[in-house]
Amino acid sequence: ITQFFGKIEHQHYLVWIGALLSVLPCADVLSIDAWRKNGLASWLAWPKSVRYGLPLRCVWLFLGVLYFFPGLWKFVFSGANWFLSDNLRSRMLLRMFVSEGWDPVFPVYEFPMLCKLGGFITILLEIGFIFLVFLPWGRYLAASGALTFHWLVKQTLNISFWPIQICYLTFFDWHRAVCWVLKRPHPDGDPTAESSNSASSNTRLISAVAAVVLVGNTLCGFTLLDSWPFGVFPTFARVIGPQFQSLSFVAVDGRGVEVANVEAFFDTTLRNSYG
Repeated sequence: ITQFFGKIEHQHYLVWIGALLSVLPCADVLSIDAWRKNGLASWLAWPKSVRYGLPLRCVWLFLGVLYFFPGLWKFVFSGANWFLSDNLRSRMLLRMFVSEGWDPVFPVYEFPMLCKLGGFITILLEIGFIFLVFLPWGRYLAASGALTFHWLVKQTLNISFWPIQICYLTFFDWHRAVCWVLKRPHPDGDPTAESSNSASSNTRLISAVAAVVLVGNTLCGFTLLDSWPFGVFPTFARVIGPQFQSLSFVAVDGRGVEVANVEAFFDTTLRNSYG
């Protein structure tokens, strides 16, 4: 069963956004039907509407909840010690140990003060993201900060969050950009010009789906429940020191001699046993 095999892959947001898309008027513009009916004009001349703005804001809130609880629990469990200690430096060294053969492009771990600054900015970004999306200027800061954060995490910890970075396309005004490229005026339109009945019913559906996602994840966040399709994302809330435990498995043959090529050993053993 998806995501119930012992380890949860934290890509829940793809399901949340998919559920939101299922109740959106997605066929109004970028669809074969819309293009057959109005051609390219279906994209360029479509007015602004709450039906399109509301789901974008819902996606931003999904991302905000996703970040908020890891940042909150870092501060609750470890306080300022999470970034004032050598915690982040130790995590970088640990990732180098478990990611055999991988080294960061730039050895940030050799600069303790830089690690402390990075830890402080991490908590600030995670807790503050959901509040920034309510402000026009804050959205640019939140999106650029989060993208930079994920890029740095990949470079220093070898942890890739590329699917979530795709979600930041929702912060970009594609309509305005296309109109600018094609040198067309950007139509502001009147959101009240659409049918009030269709708009209100669609808005209620969007709000209902968003409420389920936000409430479910808020409950999981406050209870530290790591589940699916709702759950708190990895918090990395505990401070770790420069020493850590490691568990290794070593294969030996019938004589008790360590086997170097485990895969070849098992292939030979199975072939001899079962022909």
